[in-house]
Amino acid sequence: MRKIKFRAKDKNGLWRHGFILSDDLIGNIGYDEQYGCMCTDVSIIIPETISQFTGIKDKNGKEIYENDVVTHDALPGAKDGLPVVFEDCCWMIKGKLSSDNVYLTKYSGLNISIICNKFD
Repeated sequence: MRKIKFRAKDKNGLWRHGFILSDDLIGNIGYDEQYGCMCTDVSIIIPETISQFTGIKDKNGKEIYENDVVTHDALPGAKDGLPVVFEDCCWMIKGKLSSDNVYLTKYSGLNISIICNKFD
């Protein structure tokens, strides 16, 4: 089963991972065997920084998230980096021209390197 993951920055500027609980909360809920209970890790986040995992990893094995800025080996104009967006019902690297857009597939990560995230 595919796991839907998110990340967002908290009020201290740290990345938090988990699922979205509300407009400004991200968290993880899991069973802690040591304590024998359900534990929750919840953080207050900056809603504008919420980014979803695309399901693709770059050529270095790093997870690619929405709003990451990436380079693509075969894409002209991508040396300075282009954003990863969800548009037209799919994940893509948004080129400067619509003809330069690259749709993300499980194989496209082989040519992609993450530079940063637009919120860093």
